[in-house]
Amino acid sequence: MIQVIGIKLSPPQPHLQHIQNLKYVQNQEEKICTRSQMVTYLNEGNKAYVARNGYMVYLQAVNNVNPPYVKTEPDRTTQDNLLALPTF
Repeated sequence: MIQVIGIKLSPPQPHLQHIQNLKYVQNQEEKICTRSQMVTYLNEGNKAYVARNGYMVYLQAVNNVNPPYVKTEPDRTTQDNLLALPTF
């Protein structure tokens, strides 16, 4: 299981900006992957989470759109857990 600790957003576009890369910790080492790589990681049955307010909020792959993306499972907040992460 990995902890996502940061995001890199795509360059601003007229009506859409998306997560391009994710920074995560695995075995006490910081790494970076693309959104597509994280989707594949989750689709292979692996787990990733964001730490928010003392809770682990798990990521889900959304595959019924093109391109697929990741989001967090619903939790106690209405704030977007991924977009609340620091950017790099």
